[in-house]
Amino acid sequence: MKKGIIVGVIVLAVLILGGAIYYYFVMMPAQYSIPMQNFNAVNAPTSTNLNPQTSPMPMVNTSPLPAANLNVNVPPPPAKAPKTWQITIQNFSFNPSNITIDVGDTIKWINDDVAAHQIAGNGFLSQVLNTGDSYSFKFTTAGTYNYHCNIHTFMTAAINVQ
Repeated sequence: MKKGIIVGVIVLAVLILGGAIYYYFVMMPAQYSIPMQNFNAVNAPTSTNLNPQTSPMPMVNTSPLPAANLNVNVPPPPAKAPKTWQITIQNFSFNPSNITIDVGDTIKWINDDVAAHQIAGNGFLSQVLNTGDSYSFKFTTAGTYNYHCNIHTFMTAAINVQ
């Protein structure tokens, strides 16, 4: 008995849904449809042959677009702001021992070691740096700058300026 009721409800739902679909697609009022016979790119509806009173379709502007302006002046990307990089001196070594920076950047060495150090490189020489002291140098020319500690010459490192 219950099976018969369930089957009957399913059949009724299918019939109602089928009727709604049939009405929507087949019985739709003519004022909402565009005749499809002889419909191609040559005689396609345009804003001049659509009647806004009887058609739900929006009006289409078929006038050509203005030519694009290809002479656009794009400003160059903004220059990078100079940075200050830190190199620590600790355990008788420079950290990092090799660094790449941009022209205009500054390196600041900070002595966090128990011993005094003096930084010497091509074009720069610090005072003797005791524990906690620092020295800064701005690199204005591209190249590779090898440097060392004047007191402990085994301490070496390099800065690549691009």
